[in-house]
Amino acid sequence: MNKLTRIGSMSASVVASSFIGISGLAGASSISNTGPGSNNSVSNNYSNSSNTSNSNHIMSMMHSSQWASSGSANSSGNTNGGNANSGNATNGNSSNGNFSVMNSGWGSGGSNSGSGGFGSGSIHNTGPGSTNNINNNYHSSYRVHNSNHVNSQNNSTQSASSGSANNSGNTNGGSANPGSASNNSSSSSNVQVSSTSSGSGSNSSNSSGNGGSINNTGPGSNNQINSSYNSSYSQTNNNNVNVSNNSNQNANSGNANVSGNTNGGSATSGSTSNSSNSSTNVSVSN
Repeated sequence: MNKLTRIGSMSASVVASSFIGISGLAGASSISNTGPGSNNSVSNNYSNSSNTSNSNHIMSMMHSSQWASSGSANSSGNTNGGNANSGNATNGNSSNGNFSVMNSGWGSGGSNSGSGGFGSGSIHNTGPGSTNNINNNYHSSYRVHNSNHVNSQNNSTQSASSGSANNSGNTNGGSANPGSASNNSSSSSNVQVSSTSSGSGSNSSNSSGNGGSINNTGPGSNNQINSSYNSSYSQTNNNNVNVSNNSNQNANSGNANVSGNTNGGSATSGSTSNSSNSSTNVSVSN
C-alpha cells in the first residue's frame, strides 16, 4: 500500500501595521494521481491581526498675574497752586492656545483586507479506500484603542490702581485729576481631536475560493473538506477635554481732593474699566 501525505501550509501575521493589504495569497495546493489507499491532506492557515493603540496627554496652563499703580499727585502750600494729575494705570493680557491631536490606526484611507482565493485545495484521482482531507482556516482580527486627554487652563489675575490727586492749602488752587485705571484680558483656546481607524473604517476580507475540491477518489474513500472563517473588529475611543478660563480683575481710581484753597479748582476722579474676552472651540471626531 502506498501512502503519500502532502501538506500545504501558509501563515501570515502582521501586528500594529499602518497598512495591511493581502492580495493574491492563494494557498492553492493540489494532490493528484496518488493511487488507492493513499492518505492525502491539504491544510491552509491564514491569520491577519492588527493592534493599534494611541495615548495622548496634553496639558497647557497659562497664568498671568499683573499689578499696576500710578503715584499720587500733590500740590499744596503754594500761593498759586498748579494742577495735580496722577498717571494712568493699565494692564493688558492676551493668551492663545491651539491644540490638535490626530490618531490614525491605518493611515489615511487604509484598510485591513484579505483576498485572492485563499485556502483553495484540490485532491483528485487518489483511488479507492483513500483518506482525503482539506482544511482551511482563516482568522482576521483588528483592534484600535485611542485615549486622548487634553487639559487647557487660562488664568489671568489683574489689579490696577491710580494714585490720589491732592490740591490743598493754596491761595489759588488748581484742579486735581487722578488718572484712570483699566484692565484688559483676552483668551482663546482651540482644541481639536481626531481619531481615525483605518480611514473609512473598513475591515474587509474576501475569501473567495475558500473551499476545496476532492474528485475521483474511488469507492470506500473517506473525504472531508473543512473551512472556517473568523473576522473580528473592535474600536475604543476615550476622549477627555477640559478647558478652564478664569479672569480676576480689579481697578481702582485715586481720590481727587481740592480743599483749603482761597480759590479752588475742579476735582475730577479718573475712570475705571475692566474688559475680558474668552473664546473656546472644541472639536472631537472619532
